[in-house]
Amino acid sequence: MVFDTKGYWEERGIIYFQQCPPNHFVSATPIVLAELKKLGTPSSILDYGCGYGLLAKELALAFPGTELVAADISESQLAAANVYLHGLNCALLLADIRTWRFGRQFDLVVGWAVLWHIPPPDIAATLVNLTTASRRWFV
Repeated sequence: MVFDTKGYWEERGIIYFQQCPPNHFVSATPIVLAELKKLGTPSSILDYGCGYGLLAKELALAFPGTELVAADISESQLAAANVYLHGLNCALLLADIRTWRFGRQFDLVVGWAVLWHIPPPDIAATLVNLTTASRRWFV
């Protein structure tokens, strides 16, 4: 049986924000942001597998003025992100990171608890795809 990532997140994305609100994940966020800030200020960021925008919001606040693109495979997650990120400088993108070619590079390519949703046979190609999109840092 092959895990249907898109189908899973289309269904779960509808209720995920209610089940896992932002304060559900806050413990590691300041640590991750502090480490990212040590790298310097990126001119562009890709948040892959952004879900409802938890990390994207923190990135937008930590790096104001930086171009931020948040990508997810799920339309329902992106709909929630559109609400959660309202008023912030963040473009939302429907994309499957396993196969989508970004066609450009970002200073920082970052994801939060995303890769474990990728079926094992697809992980190597996904990592190649994501690192190709990274100009400077891949996290």
